[in-house]
Amino acid sequence: MACRGRLFLLLSSSLLLCSLSASEPSSQQDNHRLHKRGKAAKTALSLGSIAVGIASAASPFIEMIPVYGGNISALVEILKFGLDESKPDPTQAVLKELENLNLVIKNYRTEQKWDTWASHYSEYEADIKVASNEFEALVKVLGDKSKTKEEKTNYVGQFKSNHKAIAFSSKKLHLALTAHQPSFLTEFGKLVTDTFRCHEKDIKQLTLFISDLFYRGNTVDLFYNSLYGVVETDELVKSAFESAKVMFEIHKHCISDFITHVKNDVLDRIDEKKSRDQLAKDIRVFLDETYDRYNWITVAFLTKYSSHQNKFTKPQNKHMLSGFIEVPKGDVTVAVAGQVKGSHTKADKVRKALEKCLEKTVECEKLEEKLSQCSELVDGIKVNNTYTVIHAFISKSHDSFKALDAKEASGQEDSVEPESHSDIPYVYTGKCMKYKIFNLGQFRVLIKSDEEMMGLSPCNNMNCGEKGECKLITNTLIPVCECVDGFYGENCEESVEDYKKRMMEKMP
Repeated sequence: MACRGRLFLLLSSSLLLCSLSASEPSSQQDNHRLHKRGKAAKTALSLGSIAVGIASAASPFIEMIPVYGGNISALVEILKFGLDESKPDPTQAVLKELENLNLVIKNYRTEQKWDTWASHYSEYEADIKVASNEFEALVKVLGDKSKTKEEKTNYVGQFKSNHKAIAFSSKKLHLALTAHQPSFLTEFGKLVTDTFRCHEKDIKQLTLFISDLFYRGNTVDLFYNSLYGVVETDELVKSAFESAKVMFEIHKHCISDFITHVKNDVLDRIDEKKSRDQLAKDIRVFLDETYDRYNWITVAFLTKYSSHQNKFTKPQNKHMLSGFIEVPKGDVTVAVAGQVKGSHTKADKVRKALEKCLEKTVECEKLEEKLSQCSELVDGIKVNNTYTVIHAFISKSHDSFKALDAKEASGQEDSVEPESHSDIPYVYTGKCMKYKIFNLGQFRVLIKSDEEMMGLSPCNNMNCGEKGECKLITNTLIPVCECVDGFYGENCEESVEDYKKRMMEKMP
């Protein structure tokens, strides 16, 4: 097989797709939606349709971003033949396409951290927007039947003169986005990860914003060049696609290193004035919304009761944690743990195995040791390989998971209401002994998904075609199709050269 570059990657259709509100369709729905999106890209070079895909996809996604408006050829034809009004008028189609694009951007673009962007890239953004507005004004004049041929010709000349100073702004933006530095993918990549903290919703919206800039900039540049008889589709394809790859690599990097940003986000949101129950819930809700690939459990407790280690230690601790990431701030520590979402058909079997392991109530601080030594199996899998984290507590839990509020005991500080079952399939709750004599302690176990428990490779059901190979994103179980250079698409079935040919067919 030919040498594979990491530049042309596309996540598999088996990954969950979701809207910005993080809905979770079935895998069959996923495949259907991706299939439809792929067909749309082939039949219509419209940023509007692909913009919806970029904004709604939960997975990093490289699509060939439409490089220019599909009706530019017709506009140039009109100009070539001396503004011949006997030819079909394309102006309304062009204006309609720009209007539709504006609606898409308006629908998906929310408040962003544009201050940092502006300090680095505002020059290119401003030039592209000015040029695009002038182009739109020109299109309206060309379609205005009340204007004379001379007036239209003069307006074209004015456009050529005005645009000369800001021509090729999209090329300059491309160079800025792809400028490398030793420490990261690009300087722009470092800016995005530092500013947006790898929040996928923000990255998707920024990808959409950049796609919009390239589409507008390249549309104007192509029209401007065509007025002089110059056609440079190769460069337009290259700049748009390489910039899309930068955003894809940033997105992929963020998925592989998300825990770094989780820690910073949690630290920023620790408010020592809040009750620990409310704090745990607020942070869990934030994590659910921001890092929605994972199921989260959060625990808030007084720092003095913690050893700041992810294992059971001091018996005087009221919270004993295993597998959590602890983030201390002042007198309060928030511990968080997340696991990749999946199916949980084995959860009941895991619960029964845990109950057999703990037939005799064990001391809370010895719970992890007891479970690690248990010989019970779940479909041939040792019990200690069926869960990710343990939270044992001998007082109030101050924890939060899924849609359940943090459970807090009624009555005295040192009592805990027993709860043997949970409505959440991946959470098991049981009892443990406090002070070696009282069965007043409690613990929760986060049960792994079937896929993670069984160690199934996500690549088993992947089809990367003849031009690709399935790989996993670093530190994750998320598969991608790694394509041979020059190919892209859901199954590496698309060729960049074929894409260029389709573009040339639309040129005069």
